[in-house]
Amino acid sequence: MYINFIGIDGSGKDTIFNLIKEHYPAAVLTKEPGGTKEAEVIRDVLLNQDLSLKERESKILSLKSLNINKETSSLLDKAIEAIHEEGINRAEPFLYAASRSESIEKVIKPALSQNIPILGRRSVACSVAYQGSARNFGMKHIWDLNFPIIEKAYPTLEIFFDLPVSVALERLSGRTGKQDRLDTEDKAFFEKVREGYLSYYKDICPYPYVIIDASQDIPTVFQGVHNIVSNN
Repeated sequence: MYINFIGIDGSGKDTIFNLIKEHYPAAVLTKEPGGTKEAEVIRDVLLNQDLSLKERESKILSLKSLNINKETSSLLDKAIEAIHEEGINRAEPFLYAASRSESIEKVIKPALSQNIPILGRRSVACSVAYQGSARNFGMKHIWDLNFPIIEKAYPTLEIFFDLPVSVALERLSGRTGKQDRLDTEDKAFFEKVREGYLSYYKDICPYPYVIIDASQDIPTVFQGVHNIVSNN
């Protein structure tokens, strides 16, 4: 069992994930970006809005001396080149793919080989939606960039928590925690993210998925998701 929980911030995916994981204490828990020491550095480069471009580049270069695989190293080189040419937004596709490469090779594939259940938050679907659709880098382009990384580690199921962006933003309005770099984008950006997700599942996604109405209350959503996961 390898199940990913996907949705824009405010969809409730993290709340449901935290409830579901209590029923699977032996499961490996993953997240994107992040999940390994190296991938956590990439997460900081991507999401920390206080870093300068020079600081981001320095952190990326520091990874080259660590135990990263060849695919990750190549993607980081492309990220540095993109930062030099167009800034951090253009480097996002390569950085998310690099983080994914590390997580899949060091966490997900070993767990799959040992038949250990995996519960994950976010996946390639997020890259297709955010960078492919909302950033206008092209959904197929982002998929093609990531395909060699994920082709032998597809989830057995992906659960997409869908709801109108206006509802998600209303839920988020009460949050007081520090925002990351992507949290500062406007409503139009997140509308394109949602459109990207729905297009991904309709036209690209090669593995099983289910779309949940996340506008319902948490107990209702949890019960539906719990039933789905239990039967997977």
